[in-house]
Amino acid sequence: MAPTTSYRRIPAPQDCVVEHAWVTWLADGADPVHEVLLPDGRGSVVVSGGVPGRRTDARTRRTTLDADGVRGPSTRVVVRTQTGPSWRVGAQLSPLALSRIAPGRTWVDTRVDLRELLAAERADEVTAAVEEAVTRGDDEAAGRLLTAAVTSAETEPADTDRADALAAMVQEVDATDGLVRGTDLARVAGLAVGTAYRWFTEDVGIDPAEYLASVRFSRFVRGSLGSGLVTPERVLAVIRDYAAAGYPPREVERFTGLRNVDLQRVERGIAQALAPTT
Repeated sequence: MAPTTSYRRIPAPQDCVVEHAWVTWLADGADPVHEVLLPDGRGSVVVSGGVPGRRTDARTRRTTLDADGVRGPSTRVVVRTQTGPSWRVGAQLSPLALSRIAPGRTWVDTRVDLRELLAAERADEVTAAVEEAVTRGDDEAAGRLLTAAVTSAETEPADTDRADALAAMVQEVDATDGLVRGTDLARVAGLAVGTAYRWFTEDVGIDPAEYLASVRFSRFVRGSLGSGLVTPERVLAVIRDYAAAGYPPREVERFTGLRNVDLQRVERGIAQALAPTT
């Protein structure tokens, strides 16, 4: 029997503004699929077809349709629900990607049409080519087509010293799982704190403190899950167990990036989004 769901990850070239591409599809009649999207300061570009998914913000409980296009850096926990038939081809962007492919436009926690990133004719051409590849069952070609389209919009940095300093800050965050301070990032980049704050906020779209909080939460959940399949139920269990442990408020925020009250709000929001509807 053919599977009702599929996920394939396609690696991107080294030193690319795309970290990796992926392709998913869900057959008609399959059970709804839920996933918890963790905030990690990264954006994405998605081309999709079929039934659109739904996104529920775990803090506000607000639900919106998950249309394709370009999404800027993510700072919120989102529960995504998908029914079939549907397919999605995505490219996960590096934290500094939008500063290279859409300078001055970061679209934090926001979606815009692909035409905002590529010329209208080019966007339509890419969308058609990706859909054609998925339709013929060539997931890898679809992922590589989208990656190539995104990287084709890349420009050389106007200020290479600034680009190098920002790259050093992002690498430090990744290396430490976000368990550093903004002053540490400025030191690593060899910048004054004010300059580091301004450059980071302008090019990434969110200030260093918010970026660090997003990465801390994402790494906290992934690190707590360990090996095995990452499911929404396991993510919820991790958050519940940690919230129930009674750690001091300062320790909770330092380790997870969220205050106690916000962690509990996220827990309730995920639980509500995963609850069966009647």
